Amino acid sequence: IERDTNATLAIWATAFFYASVHFIHADWPEGIPIRWYSGFQLFGAAFEKFGDPSIIGPFLALILVGALLGYLRRDLGHIGVGLGLHAGWVMVIQLGRKMSVLSSDYAAIRDLPASHISKWEWLVSGYDDITSYLAAMYLLLMLVAWHLWRDQLVKQLPQSNPICTQEAQV
Repeated sequence: IERDTNATLAIWATAFFYASVHFIHADWPEGIPIRWYSGFQLFGAAFEKFGDPSIIGPFLALILVGALLGYLRRDLGHIGVGLGLHAGWVMVIQLGRKMSVLSSDYAAIRDLPASHISKWEWLVSGYDDITSYLAAMYLLLMLVAWHLWRDQLVKQLPQSNPICTQEAQV
């Protein structure tokens, strides 16, 4: 994409694709026999989440993740930082899910009234109960910070570093 247009369009198109892939999923219901056309049914069901408005926040957050990873790749000349950052995010998300409970889940478990549900839960609920509007705001701040300070940060990298190519130097 970058060769035919420009890096910015390539990064954002890839970020959109990256976010979209996270919502393609379908499970075959138990007890339903598999027929020759079952794959077509499953394929159609894989895209049902795109009609659910609750994915808007997570989708925005994942687009921003993809954009940040794309800009890091472009500016640093390699994918190492992006791989580490993504692995760290996945670890934090998995640990956060294991160590915390949304107030609506807690209320349901304890059979508590709806008044026990936080009015701020929408900031984190959605895709994985962490990646939503709050994460999108955090990622937007990270993108802005990267754009503001990337020149200074990239210039501090050692010139002899074989990972940092000439074209990656801003």
